[in-house]
Amino acid sequence: MESESRQLRKHKNLALWIALCAVLLVSSSVLFAARMEDGKHVQPLVQRSVTPQEAIPSACGIHLVEATPTATVSPTPTLTPPDVNSFVTPTPTPIYDDTTITNRNGWATGNADGYTRIVNDDQLYLCDTNHHILTESLPTSAQFSNFVFSTTFTFVKADADDAVGVYLRGDNTLDHDYRVTILGNGQVSIHKEYLSDDMVQQAILLGQVTKAASLAPPGHANTLTVIMNGPLFTVKINGATTFIVADNAYQQGQIVLYVRNATNSNGVAASFRNVQVDPIPSTSKNDAVPPL
Repeated sequence: MESESRQLRKHKNLALWIALCAVLLVSSSVLFAARMEDGKHVQPLVQRSVTPQEAIPSACGIHLVEATPTATVSPTPTLTPPDVNSFVTPTPTPIYDDTTITNRNGWATGNADGYTRIVNDDQLYLCDTNHHILTESLPTSAQFSNFVFSTTFTFVKADADDAVGVYLRGDNTLDHDYRVTILGNGQVSIHKEYLSDDMVQQAILLGQVTKAASLAPPGHANTLTVIMNGPLFTVKINGATTFIVADNAYQQGQIVLYVRNATNSNGVAASFRNVQVDPIPSTSKNDAVPPL
C-alpha cells in the first residue's frame, strides 16, 4: 500500500512538472509574439523621395517621362579654305539664353496650395488649380528694355478661358507691366497694368483682342515671339504677326512667365522650353507704327 502511495505521488509530481513546463513554454511563446507584434510599430519609416510625376496634381493632366540620354557622335571636321571674297556676320550674343531648362539654372520649383512648378526633361511645367495666376520669373536679375523675347510653350491642359502668357518690362511686384495673354480658345491680347491712386490693380487693353489663326491647339507646341523696340510691341505666334501696338509708359523691367486658371476650370497646365531674349537686330523694323 505504501509502495502504491509513493508511486502515485511520483506520478503527481511528474504531471505537475509537465504542466509547469507547458505553462512556461506558452508564456514564452506569447511574450515572443507580443514583442514581434510590437516591433512592427516601432520600425522606423523609410522615407521615399517623391518623383516629379507624383508631385503634380492629377487635375493638371501632366505625364512626365524620364529623359533618355542619347549618344552624341562628333562629326569628322572638314577643312575648307577661306573665301576672301565673303565674310560672316557674327550672330548677336543673346541677352538671356535658357534653351536647356534645368534646376541648375535657378528656376523656382515646388508646390503650394494649388500651384505647382516643376522642371523635367528640359522643360518648365506650371500648373494652377486654384483659379488665380501662377507666375515664374526668369532666373536672372537683369532688367530688359529693348529685346526679342521668344519661347516655345504647350498648353498641356486648358479650357477655353484658361491662359498662358508673359509679363514684360515688369516691376518687382508686377504692379506695373505689360502682359501678353493667350487663351485656350486662341484669343490673344496685351494689357498695360498699373496701380490706381487708391492702390487698386488696373489693366488697359492695348489694341484689340485678336483670334490667332496660327495658334496650335492644346497638346501641341507653339512659339511665342515678342519684339519690344522702344514704344512698339510686335507679337508673333508661330511666326505669324498677331498684332502690333504702341505704348511708352514702361521702359524696362523683368520678364515673367505665367499661367492663369479660369474660375470655371478645374486646372490649367503649360510647359515652356527654349526661353531666349535677344537684342534687337539692327535691320529689324516693325511693319507698321500705330499712333501713340
